[in-house]
Amino acid sequence: MNQGLRLNTNKTLNIQKFKNLNVYKKRFDEIQIQIKSNFLKNNNGFETCKHISDSTDDLVSAIFRVQINKKALKKSDLLICAIGGYGRRQLAPYSDLDILFVPAKQSKTPYKKIENSIKEILYALWDMGFKVGHIIKDIIDFKNISSDDHVTQTSILDYRKIYGDEALFKVVRNEIDSYFKSDTKNNFIKIKSLERQKRLINKRNNSYLLEPNIKECIGGLRDINILFWIFKTKKNTNELSKISKKKFISKSESYKIKKSLDFILTIRCYLHYLSKRPNERLTFELQKIISEKMNYKTRNSTLGVERLMKHYFLQIKNIKNLANFIVAASILSDKDPNYLKKDFITAGISIENSYIVIEKKKIFLNNYENFFKIFHDSYKYKVPLHPNTKRFIFDWSKKIKINLSPESRLNKLFIEILTDSNDKFTLEMLNDIGILSKIIPEFKNILSQSQFDRYHVYTVDQHTLRAIYFLKKIKTEKNIQKNLVFAKSLLNLISNKVPLFFAVLLHDIGKGLGGNHEKKGTRIAEKISKRMGLEDKDEIIWLVNNHSIYSEFAFNKDIEDISVIKKFVQKVNTIDRLKFLYLLTVVDIHAVNDDIWNDWKSILLQKLYKKCEKEIITPDTNSQLNKKINTIKKEVMQNLITHSEVSYKKFCSITYPSFWLLQTPKKIASQIDNFFKGSEKIKDIDFSISFQNSGLFDLTIVANDRRNFLLDVIAAVISSDMNVLEARIFTLENNTVVDTFKLSVKENLKLNINDLEKKKKILGEKLKTLNTKNFKKNLADKQRQNNLKIFDRKTTITIDNNSSKTYTIIKVSTNDRDFLLYDILMVLLEKEIVVSTAKISTFVDYIEDTFYVRNIFGFKIIKSEEIKIIKRSIRKQILSGN
Repeated sequence: MNQGLRLNTNKTLNIQKFKNLNVYKKRFDEIQIQIKSNFLKNNNGFETCKHISDSTDDLVSAIFRVQINKKALKKSDLLICAIGGYGRRQLAPYSDLDILFVPAKQSKTPYKKIENSIKEILYALWDMGFKVGHIIKDIIDFKNISSDDHVTQTSILDYRKIYGDEALFKVVRNEIDSYFKSDTKNNFIKIKSLERQKRLINKRNNSYLLEPNIKECIGGLRDINILFWIFKTKKNTNELSKISKKKFISKSESYKIKKSLDFILTIRCYLHYLSKRPNERLTFELQKIISEKMNYKTRNSTLGVERLMKHYFLQIKNIKNLANFIVAASILSDKDPNYLKKDFITAGISIENSYIVIEKKKIFLNNYENFFKIFHDSYKYKVPLHPNTKRFIFDWSKKIKINLSPESRLNKLFIEILTDSNDKFTLEMLNDIGILSKIIPEFKNILSQSQFDRYHVYTVDQHTLRAIYFLKKIKTEKNIQKNLVFAKSLLNLISNKVPLFFAVLLHDIGKGLGGNHEKKGTRIAEKISKRMGLEDKDEIIWLVNNHSIYSEFAFNKDIEDISVIKKFVQKVNTIDRLKFLYLLTVVDIHAVNDDIWNDWKSILLQKLYKKCEKEIITPDTNSQLNKKINTIKKEVMQNLITHSEVSYKKFCSITYPSFWLLQTPKKIASQIDNFFKGSEKIKDIDFSISFQNSGLFDLTIVANDRRNFLLDVIAAVISSDMNVLEARIFTLENNTVVDTFKLSVKENLKLNINDLEKKKKILGEKLKTLNTKNFKKNLADKQRQNNLKIFDRKTTITIDNNSSKTYTIIKVSTNDRDFLLYDILMVLLEKEIVVSTAKISTFVDYIEDTFYVRNIFGFKIIKSEEIKIIKRSIRKQILSGN
């Protein structure tokens, strides 16, 4: 070992010369700067962690030798070993140090003196700013490690000598090696497997989350550690070259582990250096910075940061698979072979110990179709593949090619797996092991394809598989959540589900190719449908091409407007397509993000379905507006409780058509009963607030109209920490306004009934003061800023005069921030634009606000100069945020 700190041999530190530990730390810090500089040039995480570990070894050794120089102890008195990640020489820049101290039992130096020296070493490291975890054990302690002490077992398995007596180290090595004899070894691996299973259950450790924890996620550093622990306990070494020579892993597996480890450690070093602390979370902000530092450039419309993350997820996938297979194989009990005969379609396989194994590899490899058929045999006979069978297939997956023709039997077998609602995991396994992209080569485009936004939580392929999983879950789950009951009822009505399942599988197949992913996906879907000889290809192609329109109409259009419904029905045309599109939209939203599906989305989607179904079955042919309104008025009359016919007619005399056409008869009847006596309001200002357990609120407010009244209501909502989902504004002839709102609590709040009652009370108290001097907007002290600047997107403002017969539609798409709705409405009111309906669709950090408007004379806004001024004013207000 060098007499001093390493890395640059011409700058070694002479231990004899310095007695002040600060000098050692200063030199150590200089070397860390040099290590960091080299890392930023070379992006070599594995080598960097080795250099950090080695230089730390030298510092610890130097501190030990200072104790020797003080004559506090002799070298033979104490052994210091690195354990844990430090023992594996994988210290990241801000990692904790884990150290094992072994006092010599036969030393002539008093134990108290050795113990004090250990304290001095620890104090020195703590004073230098290190976080140190340590274990003190003598030789006898190693013999008595409890079989339940898994923490100590894990720590000492990665022991590595830093400094001390070589003879003592050999004794320690023998004790540790003998400790991990057969029973302890097998039990240890089982415990690690159980720990891993617990991590699998935790959603936060999902391998394909777009802001992953690189240490804890499945396929991350923890899984790499498990692999090396298995190598160490099984083959008494964790050197990949030696393990490969012993045939415990193949050369390609060794290469995958080495490559993935280096890449993940590189990311980890960047996380530590950029955060200046231990940090394992690869956030969107850090992804962007790291992609630039690692020189990932944008190619073919794929962002550099998305290319970085695709590379990351591919490495994670390698480790996840190898850990799955090797861990599972290591804990299988060695029973006597138990062969069962099955009518397999795969050549060269058999059943052994209740697992499918490849008994004759040459026969199996004669036909690459066997790489898929074996999964169908497993699915059909409910017999799992042996972990080593999966491992063999994964190792070969990149080398094979499966040629499918329309007549191939594999098409039928694949459709069976895809559409069987009782089988939820075979498709995922096919994707993980690399066979799905052999059946559908185009699927490779979306493998590990990252989506750089906060709306999508998963990679494109995982989002797709989750959507199929949810579709199957809707079919099979008995006690399904309430907001999916309607979807389940529709799915049960569909006899031929093949086009739906293929549409879900292919709906995002065009992503990552640049441009409009629906159009590109449509061309790919057509190609796949022809190649697989699918009878329903026209339906599949149509669904892929139009898979976004249901959300567009439900969340951004005024679906109370019959002209909007007619336009949508013209696109859809049939009840079957309506069912397919509804279900595709439900599972698509569900698979985006665990928190994105909610009651409000369910209500809107279901409402659009029922209106369109009615329009398809019995089209609204009532061309005379007055006749239609009279029909609605009669239905309202039937629902009234407190009004006579005379009183009701007086109320009708002050209304405009939109009041009747854009609300349900029951809602109108409730408003008349609660707020009016004939044509007069019962109170100058009145309101009603109700809520559902899910946190959705309904607000209706009736008052005399005045300038900025709507803005004040919005201010009251915002200052109550609530969001506006939808707003409708009805002005009556006597200058009365009837405003209705759909509201929700802030998304990060999980409230019970009592909390919701408090929210209702707070909002009610604010609304009571609306027309008084006591009303305060409470907005001045709030910051109008977007805290998610990493996702600054281009603000788009469109003004549409074609979608609605009676309204101009203004759609604003931009980054979300507090008070955005308030600021946009302020511009519209300043321009004397009358807002009839507002719909707000939020996608975590991005928002689409849609406004149905007319000018003060009740006409559409059609003058080009006026449209330009509106766009310019809204954009200016959004950007300034004032």
